[in-house]
Amino acid sequence: MPVSHPAYLVLAELSGLQVYRFNDSYEVCEVDFQFVPEKLDLTERWEAELGTELIGFAEHHNGHGELLISATGRVFGGGRVGSGFWFVGSTFQEALMNLMAGIPFRPMLLQTDTSVSLYGRTYTHADPEVLHAMSPELR
Repeated sequence: MPVSHPAYLVLAELSGLQVYRFNDSYEVCEVDFQFVPEKLDLTERWEAELGTELIGFAEHHNGHGELLISATGRVFGGGRVGSGFWFVGSTFQEALMNLMAGIPFRPMLLQTDTSVSLYGRTYTHADPEVLHAMSPELR
């Protein structure tokens, strides 16, 4: 991983740290900061679509997902149990605040995909919450 990539600094400072939250009556490891070397196929498709390298810097929600940071510092999430991709925050700090506050992530769809499920709801390109590679928030 290049020293200039934002993931380098995040992992240099936080690798090994685990952040827990109570979800109803049980504890969840919301963020487990660690290098995630294997890229999911969906992650590689989003890298190509966004034109940036995405590096996994944490497991999310007891390992059900992963958190990735782009070369520009935007934070995304991808499903490791179920498929899906989502926008977490424009900066690492914003993403961490959204995670800890339980703010819902924004679903993302590639142009070739018809729908994505997130939070028990299925989203399509017609839904205003859905982001795609050309969304202003991602440029």
